[in-house]
Amino acid sequence: MLAVLAMPAVASAHVLKVDGHISAELHTDPDDSPISGTPTHYVLFFDDDSGKFSLPNCNCTVTISENNKILNVAPLAIQASGISENTFTFPRPDSYTMTFQGTPKIANAFQPFRLTYKVPIANSAQNTQAYSPFLWASVGVAMLTIFVVAYRLNR
Repeated sequence: MLAVLAMPAVASAHVLKVDGHISAELHTDPDDSPISGTPTHYVLFFDDDSGKFSLPNCNCTVTISENNKILNVAPLAIQASGISENTFTFPRPDSYTMTFQGTPKIANAFQPFRLTYKVPIANSAQNTQAYSPFLWASVGVAMLTIFVVAYRLNR
């Protein structure tokens, strides 16, 4: 019980954007803290409160830009009706803009949308996080237990 209470709270960096009936939550890996120079896996979870939107029926794209310069335009990969998983390697630490746009393949099937996210990208030195005191304490207790058991077995 104390171990659970001692664990630090994890804040979610997932960002929800809404355009009319369409909304999407963006999640980036690793741990919502993308690192420059390494592939960033990002997932969009779409929702439509009108119930009409479906990724397979969408001409959906992502435009990634840095300082108003477009770096990449690509169609969104479809994992499920409302889930898109994609990968992009951000070239350097900076603040990037990811714009997701969609229009229906069949006219009026759902409302067109445009969702824009600001995504800060760190370099590996900025993204390095120290191990928590809880982790160090757990490792210490595990090592102490191993030594005690080994000592008792060798007596």
